[in-house]
Amino acid sequence: MRLPAGVKKVSAVLALLLAGYFCISAFGAYRALEVPRLPLATLSFPDEISPEDVSFGSRGDGVLLKGWLFTGTQDRAVIFMHGGYQNRVDETVDTSHLTYDLVERGFSVLLFDLRGRGESEGRGQVLSNIDADVGGAVDFLSSRGFQTKNMGILGFCSGAASTAIFASRNEIGAVVLDGCFADVNGMLKRQASIAGVPGFFSEMFTPGMFVMARLLFNYRP
Repeated sequence: MRLPAGVKKVSAVLALLLAGYFCISAFGAYRALEVPRLPLATLSFPDEISPEDVSFGSRGDGVLLKGWLFTGTQDRAVIFMHGGYQNRVDETVDTSHLTYDLVERGFSVLLFDLRGRGESEGRGQVLSNIDADVGGAVDFLSSRGFQTKNMGILGFCSGAASTAIFASRNEIGAVVLDGCFADVNGMLKRQASIAGVPGFFSEMFTPGMFVMARLLFNYRP
């Protein structure tokens, strides 16, 4: 049975629109997830709290992560979780002074680069590989003698969201969330608005972006 010419034209137009929708969604997913590797900024401290260069594997897949460990005088440690587009040195949150204050109060502090950021290996993606990367940091501190109940995580922006997700699925002593967003949808809309993308446009393509992020980039927080 041959379809009428009008039906064929409508079907072709719908197919083109659908293909265009998912192409734009794929581009949006790529822009939202991919993270540029920024070089480490200079970080200076007094000699008495000089850091130790450390490296450890992520939990499960063994991606090499690098960072600094500042040793305090107590049996408590704080892990810094930087934002998605940052690395272990984040000038916007004044990493150096926060670290100095915590070490002065006896805490050990672990600053490390998530995969694909700073000096760590792997491919950086926002809100991805959370259990693996944060879990690797927790496991590293455990190997240095710290008990999980005496560890805390201080997270910033998307690092705060990653901290909340990790803490909901893993044992940790304490969490502090700075600039955490309530949900990913809201974060995407806010970022789109900052980039000048109309609200209705981002609303339309957000579902497609989630689908393409899972299909193309295996996005799973």
